[in-house]
Amino acid sequence: MRYRDDPKVMQEGALEFVPTHAAFSPDGHLLAFAGGPAVALYSVEQQRVLYAVPDAHASRISGLAWAPGASWFATSSEDHTIRLWKAES
Repeated sequence: MRYRDDPKVMQEGALEFVPTHAAFSPDGHLLAFAGGPAVALYSVEQQRVLYAVPDAHASRISGLAWAPGASWFATSSEDHTIRLWKAES
């Protein structure tokens, strides 16, 4: 059975990178993805990628977390950096 044939799958989309981290914003409206050095922000309501940054870090992203207010999220990387990202919808 393919995922799109499964009635439990609400949405399915394709990214230009393999996501290894994903987290919903506290309000549930946004979904942040990260994989390799790339990061992307997805709007659940609009069902589209709002932005994707293929070279967000110089090395592999090792963590992703939302701020409590859902206005930004952070990524950490093996390049010894932490970046803050604005959550725009």
